[in-house]
Amino acid sequence: MMESLYSSEITNTSIIEGYLLEQTAIFINIEVNYTIKAGKSIIVENNGDVVSVSNPFNDNEVIDPDKILNIKIYSADCYYVNFASKVISIFTENTKSFIKIAKPVKIIRYQRRSSFRVFIDINAAFTLQNKDGESKKENIDQNIHIFDLSVGGALLAGNIDCNIGDKGVIIISLPTSSGPISLQCEIQRVYKMAGLGVNFDYIYGTRFLSTDDLTEKSLFKFINKVQVEEKARQFNEKE
Repeated sequence: MMESLYSSEITNTSIIEGYLLEQTAIFINIEVNYTIKAGKSIIVENNGDVVSVSNPFNDNEVIDPDKILNIKIYSADCYYVNFASKVISIFTENTKSFIKIAKPVKIIRYQRRSSFRVFIDINAAFTLQNKDGESKKENIDQNIHIFDLSVGGALLAGNIDCNIGDKGVIIISLPTSSGPISLQCEIQRVYKMAGLGVNFDYIYGTRFLSTDDLTEKSLFKFINKVQVEEKARQFNEKE
């Protein structure tokens, strides 16, 4: 088993089964024509080497057999798990669409407590996307502020009129990455700030929908760096 400060590779069947319980909420990411599509789903059946999940996508042609899905599960044990799984088939039952996927033989488990949200103030760009994943000029804010950040989401301040459930992309440069990174996100909360004497119209609470391994490592490193620097500052103030 491969260990690191924040994550571990799990191959123990019993542990994996504990994350694949029926009615467990999951998040599915899939790449289609170089675009990541994301959707919320639930596990409806765990049977042998196959797991059946609800199909969160409207277009059934998107999910072909042998497609690889990236799946995340946020559990109640202060971890979240990530794994890739191959599509076996699509089936319909009572007019509802479901996906059969191969049960994973390994998962990556991340420690959520060791990557808690850190308070920062950095600039970034934000693009609001329509249902087709496209962006319009009026939906691009090149000067948003990120007030706090975790591997699961961020709190932003900007001037684009968003609604809960809208999706977008945050583009941010971190000292722990070799270049700008793109973070696909979903708006979870919106607070109107216009007229309150601040220089932005809205605050948005966001949840990240999909991140690759390099991006997650950059986030982990940056958050850990901020934590270490804050602890050092607090220690120096006590001296």
